[in-house]
Amino acid sequence: MKDSIQIARELAITWHGDQKYGEHPYSYHLNQVEQILVEAGLDSEDYRIQAWLHDILEDTQITATEIENTFGSDMLTVIQAVSGFGENRRARNANIKSKLNDIETPKKLRIRAQNTKAADRIANVANSVASHNLGLCRMYSKEFLDFKENLLLADFNLLEKLNQTHAQAIAFIKENES
Repeated sequence: MKDSIQIARELAITWHGDQKYGEHPYSYHLNQVEQILVEAGLDSEDYRIQAWLHDILEDTQITATEIENTFGSDMLTVIQAVSGFGENRRARNANIKSKLNDIETPKKLRIRAQNTKAADRIANVANSVASHNLGLCRMYSKEFLDFKENLLLADFNLLEKLNQTHAQAIAFIKENES
């Protein structure tokens, strides 16, 4: 019998289909987010499922009902909180910000969402540096303070890793602008 993590992994791979993360299959990014959470000691089944599903609502045609029926209402709440909807990046980021800090959402779910979003950003920034993508490094650096403001409940180790990853992006920008 398959465990819930394996079901989430297979569901994400199926729904993301041929979507790419740079030159890699999208599962590369989802696996990175899972590994970042595990390395931070956030290795529960819920966190590992969230890693695999964190982009599924905003990037695919899966329905919220399918996520809720398969993984429950708490998981759906977390996945919705880390999913940005809107006509442009600014609107999508504002949408995520409003959900990550929604006091109507139970604190334990906001913590899970903030930690998952932090791991996602760490993976994105690290990949931008590794792939020498100056444009993405600049974008993430401009968003850094606003983004970090959304993570008041996030795990300290993840925040430290986020700071370190951001510092690497800043160093890369400086190296390539002089």
